[in-house]
This record gives sequence, structure tokens and C-alpha cells, in this order.
Amino acid sequence: MSRHYRPPDPKYQNRAHRQMDVPQPGFFRLRLVRGGPWIPALIYAPCPFDEDGWPVDPYRAPVGAQRWSLRALIGGRDDDPLRVWQYGQRCTAREYHKMVAAKTRAETYAPHEPEANPWHPIDLARQPSLF
Repeated sequence: MSRHYRPPDPKYQNRAHRQMDVPQPGFFRLRLVRGGPWIPALIYAPCPFDEDGWPVDPYRAPVGAQRWSLRALIGGRDDDPLRVWQYGQRCTAREYHKMVAAKTRAETYAPHEPEANPWHPIDLARQPSLF
């Protein structure tokens, strides 16, 4: 074994190259400001069927409506899929749902926590002590 050989890190071994201008559906996390909390984000394709189970006709869509394009949610609000794709980090579905639950809990019961105010950086002086 060479002295300078470093085995590949399994954490990055299966990472696929992604094109930054072609978003793909998935679960993501991102920060809205530097030093802010992680916020759950989602890129998804809307269902091509209506409530009755019939396919939606793209030719009868209102002018300017793109029914077959991807959509995105950042912290539960509609946003641009390219923003999530370019600035987000992939995460598992379990991590995504955990962040959604933490954000919902913080908004309901603890409005002083960083997850309730994702547009503000985390101020450690205002956080309660861990000890």
C-alpha cells in the first residue's frame, strides 16, 4: 500500500453528478440565510390525474399554466424548484419528515426557536442554556 493512498470515503462514493439546471424530484434541506436553521424542502411532480381519476388534459389548461412541470416546497410554502435544486442538500425522507415535525412544533409551541424563524440567523445568546 502506498504511503499517500487514502481509501475512498464511503459517504461520498455513491454520490451521482447532478446537472444544476435540470431539477429532479426528491427531499432536500437548505438554509435561507447564513447561520440559519436547516429548513425542509421538497421537489415533486404534481399528479397528472384529477380527483375522479381521469388524466388531466394539458391542452385544456389555462394559458401560461404548466401542469406537467415540477413544483417545490420550502418550509411548506411554494417556491422555485431551481432554487431548491441549486442550493439544497439531498436528505432522506425520514430526515425531511423529522424537520417538518420540528418546524411545526416550533411554530406552535416555541416561537423563539430558530426553526420558527428561518429568515433569521441563529443567535446563541438568545437560546436557552444546554446545562
